[in-house]
Amino acid sequence: MNSIFNQLLNVKGVVVETVRIVDSPLRPEPVLEVRVRPCKGMLRCSRCGRRRHGYDQGGGVRRWRHQDFGCWRVELVAMMPRVDCPGCGVVVASVPWAEPGSRFTRDFESECAWLMSDQAKTELNHWVFWASHSRIPEIVELARRIRRRRPDILRTIQLGYSNARLEASDNRIKVTIRMAYGFHHVTNLIALVMLRCGGLDMRLPQPAI
Repeated sequence: MNSIFNQLLNVKGVVVETVRIVDSPLRPEPVLEVRVRPCKGMLRCSRCGRRRHGYDQGGGVRRWRHQDFGCWRVELVAMMPRVDCPGCGVVVASVPWAEPGSRFTRDFESECAWLMSDQAKTELNHWVFWASHSRIPEIVELARRIRRRRPDILRTIQLGYSNARLEASDNRIKVTIRMAYGFHHVTNLIALVMLRCGGLDMRLPQPAI
């Protein structure tokens, strides 16, 4: 049975110890509880990610929500060993099925991200269809632009990246260029851009009292 669940989990470096159904009045629904542990030699520091020697089992028992098996809600349960890291000290070891500090497995988070991107695509298509039939010319023009850039918009939603920081830096540089009119050399402009955009904490001297 455990070997079957090892294949169902499809996570490298994991050993399934026991599987049981937990049905408690404190839970809204029964849970398929899978007790797991990392393979030997797989202990890594949760901060630096380097392989370290085990210290103890003082990390306690933790749970992670996993993808459902059919109609069953699945939770992974494991004792969290601690490792002795020369650089980070005694810390909880990382696990191969979840990110450090997360209460969800990587597979569960990936599935949620995929569902959210698919839902975002559906909602965007619905809005564009509604806006293209609007009586307001500005809304129709906006829908036309969104339809033209739809792949880029969906890619931004899926990846979670934005060029807002780049646009802000570009605007600050343009304002700096307008301030630099009258400079005798381009090196003065470059120095001013580095001063305004470099993140330096310049403190002026204060008069002594």
